Amino acid sequence: MKKLTNYQRTAQYLNKVFKLINEEYFNNELEVPTITIQSTVGAYGHVSVNKVWHNDTVATHELNLSADYLNRPIENIVATLIHEGCHLYALQNNIKDTSNRNLTAGGVNEMWIRQDWLDALGLDVPRTWDELAEVAKAFVTRDPDGNGENDTIGILGPGNSDHMNAVGGNQFGLDPLFSCFQSYPQYWLKSEDGSVEYGSIQPETKTALENISKLYADGVIDPETLVRSDSKEPLLAGKVGIFFGPWWCAYTFADTTLSGSADWRAYFTPLSEDGKYYTHMAEPTTQYVVASKDCKNPEAAFKIINYLVANEQKWVEEGVTSTEMGTGDFYPLYNTYDNADEIEKSYEALTKYLAGDISMDDVDFSTHKLLKNDMEAVTKLKKKPYDDFSLKYWNLDSDLAKTNLPRLVAIMVGDAPLVNEEYVPVYNAYNGQTETMEAKWANLKKMEEETFAKIIMGKADISEFDTFVKNWKNQGGDQILKEINDELSK
Repeated sequence: MKKLTNYQRTAQYLNKVFKLINEEYFNNELEVPTITIQSTVGAYGHVSVNKVWHNDTVATHELNLSADYLNRPIENIVATLIHEGCHLYALQNNIKDTSNRNLTAGGVNEMWIRQDWLDALGLDVPRTWDELAEVAKAFVTRDPDGNGENDTIGILGPGNSDHMNAVGGNQFGLDPLFSCFQSYPQYWLKSEDGSVEYGSIQPETKTALENISKLYADGVIDPETLVRSDSKEPLLAGKVGIFFGPWWCAYTFADTTLSGSADWRAYFTPLSEDGKYYTHMAEPTTQYVVASKDCKNPEAAFKIINYLVANEQKWVEEGVTSTEMGTGDFYPLYNTYDNADEIEKSYEALTKYLAGDISMDDVDFSTHKLLKNDMEAVTKLKKKPYDDFSLKYWNLDSDLAKTNLPRLVAIMVGDAPLVNEEYVPVYNAYNGQTETMEAKWANLKKMEEETFAKIIMGKADISEFDTFVKNWKNQGGDQILKEINDELSK
């Protein structure tokens, strides 16, 4: 309760700061968002594309500040608020993202599974839907942690502040269970005739919901899905056998890795009936810089950005970024920069380096700025055999483990499926906001989330899906589809 109270007080304070920023930098033109404090891996914060918070009369965007970085100096927190304010301004004024970064791997959700639990129960890695259901059931009923108690979870689902489905990377979401049936909720999909349809109302989504609800009814999916305040708690407590999320989830369970208590692996599971892994991809942009129309010298901001990008590698080599000055000191003008295939290239380079196929002299570190540090650390943290990334073959006692091991596990374990397995990418066909979406999307989104939750948790029959589709179309969905298709046809 004390922690909750502190968060509430902090949020209230941040609302006051946002009000001052809105007045000073945006002429009070920003719509007031709902400020939240939740973990955001790899980012100081985010703004929701759509208005996801709503009451009977008002819908608002979510402006989240990562709980992981609230211990920074107040001026850094303010800089983050200004940066996210730029996102809000762009959303309100239909300004297209001009991001310079979006990691390919970041949008692909995969299955993370406890290898040590598989070994304890003598089970193979599941690849199909039926195999996944069987293994998850065993994780619930056969005491994989050996404590003699019935306290384990097969598949961890989203908490009450997470998302069942999302555009791109979605930790704890059930996206791969939907895409197994080629269902892509919340995605705008191109049909065979070139028109755009909404993934949430397609027959494939009905099929997916029906099958997922069976997993829930069988106790395979966490019974507290969509109820838990924090899905990380049972994960870090060692009570979870399977969850879904991107390669960077290794950062989330880093404490269990460092303690040697959980050996996590990543796979493209479940495969569809045709043996392929279908996955939706992230939005095409994640970061951008916006200059206000009242800015007297907008070219100065972009000159600074060019300077930062041009000199970044030099500073890394000189150790500046780890001592006197970090990239966060240039926030909000600084945009993290690397090639879109950074993680995949890092995996390939580290694998070849460990195998002795390349040396550090063979690598151009200017193209992937973190790779040099990764290569230096991996030789100190990885034990032989170098092609086996089991937990027992990492040097957990090294002084470097705490700072470097989570990233190396994320790359070498989390990114392995993206490099070594094939997948079918599915892209979102539309990322804008129409006139009707602005007025009605919040209610449509609420209707969708409530219907899907009821069906999965057995509180509504699968026939409720047909009612949802009809209501969605009648309450603005059909008009939104028309506006999107009209816009894309221009």
